[in-house]
Amino acid sequence: MIGGLSGPATELNPGLIFARRANVQGISVGSMQMFEALSRAITANGIKPVLDKVFAFDEAPAAGTVRPLGKSVALWSLSRDPQRL
Repeated sequence: MIGGLSGPATELNPGLIFARRANVQGISVGSMQMFEALSRAITANGIKPVLDKVFAFDEAPAAGTVRPLGKSVALWSLSRDPQRL
């Protein structure tokens, strides 16, 4: 659940969590003001993501199978217009 603190209250069933042996872990995220400051800094400094490959939107299933050699993380993006990036 992301945004749980800013959205409407949600009922959770602890019995279901225990029955499925689910792991529940809270994470801290910044405020909206922090996100907006980050966005401005990215724009002002011309920061662009480093991507191994850009897939067309209809290639989404293939994108999920990419595992570059020698890397533990595949950095890729889906785009409606792959030529744009």
